[in-house]
Order: sequence, then C-alpha cells, then structure tokens
Amino acid sequence: MSTGQRIALIRKNNNLSQEAFGEMMGVSRQAISKWESDTSVPDIDNLVSIARQFDVSVGWLLGVEEDNKSESISPEKFAVELKKYSLSVSKKYRLICILLMILVGVLSVLCLKLANDISSVKDSIVIMDSEISDLGRRASALSNEMSALYSEDHTNALAKSEYNILSVSPEKNTAKIYIAAIPSYSDAGTKVRFIADDISVDSSFSEESGRYSAVMEIPMDTEIIYARITNADSEWVNAAVYLNELKRNTDPSSQINLFAEQIQPVVINDDGTVSEGKVIFSTDTPSFNKDVYGISLRTEKTELLCYYNGKLIMQREMTEIHESDIGITLDLSELFAGKVLRQWDSVYFTVKLTDNYDRVFYSDESASCVVHSDTLTLYPAQANRDLLRR
Repeated sequence: MSTGQRIALIRKNNNLSQEAFGEMMGVSRQAISKWESDTSVPDIDNLVSIARQFDVSVGWLLGVEEDNKSESISPEKFAVELKKYSLSVSKKYRLICILLMILVGVLSVLCLKLANDISSVKDSIVIMDSEISDLGRRASALSNEMSALYSEDHTNALAKSEYNILSVSPEKNTAKIYIAAIPSYSDAGTKVRFIADDISVDSSFSEESGRYSAVMEIPMDTEIIYARITNADSEWVNAAVYLNELKRNTDPSSQINLFAEQIQPVVINDDGTVSEGKVIFSTDTPSFNKDVYGISLRTEKTELLCYYNGKLIMQREMTEIHESDIGITLDLSELFAGKVLRQWDSVYFTVKLTDNYDRVFYSDESASCVVHSDTLTLYPAQANRDLLRR
C-alpha cells in the first residue's frame, strides 16, 4: 500500500471523515484528500503526528515496515526513508508530466491541422459565396425580365387568337397544342414569340392567313400562354391567350367536393382524449372518367387523408355509399386513439385521387379543424359546425 492508502485506512478504521481527520491534523479536508490520493506528501511533522495519535510507526506509514505498531526509529533512518519515499513520488509525477507534455504536443498538431482545414473551408465558403452572389445577380436579372414579361397584359394587341389541342401525354403530363395569333398591328419587322412558364417558341408567319403560329408542348395544367409581340418601330408587348378547357378536362382537383356529416355525438374528455363519435366524409365526384383528346382518363382510387398538426395520421380508401357519392365513416375515438387534443391543435382532411396513369391529384377544397378550449370546430366549404364538443 502507498502512504496515501495507509492514511486512508487509518481514517476509515477510526470512523473519521476527511474533514474531521483534517481538524485533528490541523490541515484542510482538501489536504487530506491529496494525501490519500498520493497527490501530495505529508511533511515530517504531520507524519509524526499521525503516528503518535493513532499508535502506528512512521516507518509503516512510509511503507518500509510491515508492522503498524509504533516503535522508535532513528532520525537518520527516518530521513533516509522519507527521502526514498519523496523520490518515488517525484518519479511518478515526473512520468505523468512527460505524458501530459506528449498529449499537449499531439493536441497542438491536431489543432494546427484543424486550423488548416478550417482555413480551407473558409476559402471554399468565400468561393461559394461569390458563386451564389453571381447566381443571385443572374436570378435577379431573370426575375426582372420575367416581371416585365408578365407585368402587363396587352390583350388588345391581338386582333385574334386561337389554339387547338393536338394531343396529350398523361405519362409525361404534357400536351401538344397548335397556337396562332394575329396582332392588331404588324409591319415587316413584326415577330411573335409564344411563352408558357419557362417554355418559349418562335412563331412562323403565314402571308396567306396573316397568322403567326407555332406548335408547343406544354404542361397539362397550363392555363395561359403569352404572345410576345415585337414590331420594328416599337418595343415588345405581351398578350394573353387563355386555355380554358385543357386543365378543366384533364385535372379534377377543382371539381372534387368534400362533405362532412356528424352521425354520432362526439365526446372529448377532460384530459383531451376522444372517447366516442362518428363522422361521414363524402365526395359527390367519386370518379373522373373522360374520353378526351384521344385518351381515356379513369379514376383508379379515391382516398381520404387526415393530417394532425401537420403529420399524416390516416389514409383510407373511400367506397360507394350512395348512387353518386363515395365516402367513409370515421370513428373519431379510433382516429385520435392515444392522442390528447390541446388548444389550437389542427386537424386537416383532404381527398387524394389517383388516375389510370398514376397521376395524383388533391382536392382544392378541404376540411380543416381547430381545437378550441372545449370544441374541435370543422371548417370545410360544405359545412360549418362544431364537430367535437365536450
């Protein structure tokens, strides 16, 4: 055992705390802790005091005697043994210092490498920032150009416009159309460019009909095509050509109506849990079946989705409930099982339709709910009532 372990053994055998032992020796508790952990060495006076008060020998405390009984030891022998003990402690802490110096050296190298890496990252960030700024300037210029393009609609700049849908491709969600325009004024330098979102096509001019025409492939949900007219003696102007039928015939989103009907009183308990209640959600457009533009569009699946505080918690297929309606009956105690409704929680219902080309549409109309202190109030277009009330 080390001297510190022997001192700790004496203290514990006498049921003394470090603080009490320190008071007996005239030192602090921290000094006793350092002795026992061999962090520091008691001086000669402290060693003699411990030996006398607890009837042990100084030699035993220093680890040079096995017998812990107090007996005389010559001053010369005591000095020699104390010096040996001090040297052993000194060697131990010298080794610890060397190890710490090595550790500091390794950490210094790592910090230097990290500093170099950080410097490289900073350089990369500066380069990226420059590139982003450049992209920002380009985007700003493009935005200004697009704003100018769409800021004014000089529909009266066209004497006539017409279009014809040639074909549609649900797989690509695009339509090919023929579009033609006759400007109200034109000269030898007149040019017409048709633009739909980020798609633009230059037109060709027919002297026989006076039309500027082009064939374009555009997204199926396109509702407006702009004709950009440039004359030799004037700046360009824009005129809108409205495609009224394309989206209406190929996109059912705006045609899905959602209804809600409570068929069983709903109970919200004091702890915010829902214990009972049923509601029927239905739509009067169960199918979107059309033969248009040489293709057949069919509804494959209609589903009701429920979001609770922005998270999807339910997705169930709606089935036929009337001749012209399909729907689903929801048990709200089951829907909200394990959930506690709190003030201003939100619940959102919407219809998801999938067609035979795996295109997915969501109803423009939805039913949203907000939890108040004692009520979950439903706000769809087709209903406005307290849905849940304690």
